[in-house]
Amino acid sequence: MSRKLTMNPNFVPVPVHETDELFRNGIFEWNITCVIRMIEDSERDFFKTAIDIRSVSLSPFLKDEHVEAADLSKPIIQAEILPEVYLTIDGNHRVAKARRKQVQRLEAYRLSADQHIPFFTSVRSYQTFIDYWNSKVERSVQRGRSS
Repeated sequence: MSRKLTMNPNFVPVPVHETDELFRNGIFEWNITCVIRMIEDSERDFFKTAIDIRSVSLSPFLKDEHVEAADLSKPIIQAEILPEVYLTIDGNHRVAKARRKQVQRLEAYRLSADQHIPFFTSVRSYQTFIDYWNSKVERSVQRGRSS
């Protein structure tokens, strides 16, 4: 069973610079440039695995020219958005290209909630994520009690 996350009242969002790559999913926004930098600086601290891309949701908003230019040798990055549920926050074009080329597996860094939270670009993203995560954990606990 996953644990609830504790709200840090002193949370400071990661700074965003003009050239930074960002990824947004609804209210949640991560600074991908900073995520990549952290992985490069301390790769051993991050879980890397080969994943079956057939289980990865594909964005309908990808441009063909970016898909064709995607480098399949570069691992994708996924963030744990629910206990043991991951969202691709970097590498959607690579996933699309792999599917077109009938590649079934790609290397991926899977960031736990604790690992990706520091890369939120706003307090609102951070607070909403903590509330969202905790509500899902609480529901899971309640379902466990009723069975």
